[in-house]
Amino acid sequence: MISKSLFFAAKAFLCWDVFSDVSIQLIPVEKAIGFYFSPENAVHSILLFYNPGQRDFAEPLFLLFHEAGHKKQYEKNSRTFHISMAEPNGMKRQIFETEAWQLARMLLDDFIKKQNLENELLQKFDTFARLAIQTYADGSLQG
Repeated sequence: MISKSLFFAAKAFLCWDVFSDVSIQLIPVEKAIGFYFSPENAVHSILLFYNPGQRDFAEPLFLLFHEAGHKKQYEKNSRTFHISMAEPNGMKRQIFETEAWQLARMLLDDFIKKQNLENELLQKFDTFARLAIQTYADGSLQG
């Protein structure tokens, strides 16, 4: 189970240790969802909506790192980022999202090492990522 304090520590890690040009806002709501916005203004932004009353913060933690993965994608290829992000569900979108999850996994691995956490968190992340990627298959949930 992921605690709220670890979730907030992940935000601090991404803001201070990984990125110097990103704004991360954690917004309390009922269902976790995240968004990455490329820097049309001065900084990149990650907005993550999460339920502050939940007991396990694994879902918002994983989504936070996923959105950070999109930031890494943008850094790698800003010219095609928006085209890829706008792709409808299907194979191309799955490839794009898979790359974001892979980049997120590397960031999470760095966070795990810095916090001296168990590597089993990566296994949970991999399961969550696999299910999330399936939602981009041909516009339907694959479960």
